[in-house]
Amino acid sequence: MDADGSTRWTLPHDPWHGGDRAPRAPGFPAVAPDGTLVSVLAPTLVDDDSRAVLVYDEPRVRYGADTLLLLDTASGAIRARRPVASVASGVTQHWQPEGAMLVLSCWTAWASWSTWWIDPHTDDLALRGGTRMREVSGSRMRGPQQHCQVNMARSKRPSARSSGRMSQ
Repeated sequence: MDADGSTRWTLPHDPWHGGDRAPRAPGFPAVAPDGTLVSVLAPTLVDDDSRAVLVYDEPRVRYGADTLLLLDTASGAIRARRPVASVASGVTQHWQPEGAMLVLSCWTAWASWSTWWIDPHTDDLALRGGTRMREVSGSRMRGPQQHCQVNMARSKRPSARSSGRMSQ
C-alpha cells in the first residue's frame, strides 16, 4: 500500500490451506529494514499426490511445500523464491537490523516450529542455518560490534503427558 492507503500492487498466488479454519494467510509479510524488499510465504499447489505434503479430499486439493518469496516493495516483482519444508499454519519473520539476514519460523501441525536463517542477497535465498522446535521471537542489536542476536522461544507444543493420553 502507498502512504495514502491505495493499493500499489497485488501478488496473485495459490489459495491458502485452512484445515479446521477458514483459509487465510498464516502470518504477515516482513519488510526489510531499508524498505526495498518484503518477504512473504505463499502456498504452493501441486498436481499429484507423490509431490503433495497436504491433501484435502473434498474438493481434491494437493499442497506442496510453501514458497518463500522476496519481492520488490516498489513494483511487487519477485526477486527470489525458495521452497521451505513446511505447510505453515503459523509464520513469524524477522530481518536483522542491517538487512543481512532474514529469519523465518513456520509452524506445521505435525512438525512443530522449523526456523531457517536465510541470506536475502543470493538469487536462491540460500539457507545459512536452521533449527527445529524453536520459533524466532525477535531480534535486536547488541554490543559495540553491532552483532545481531536472535531470540528463540521453545516450542509451545503440548505434551502427550500433560493430558494423560494422546488424542487420535
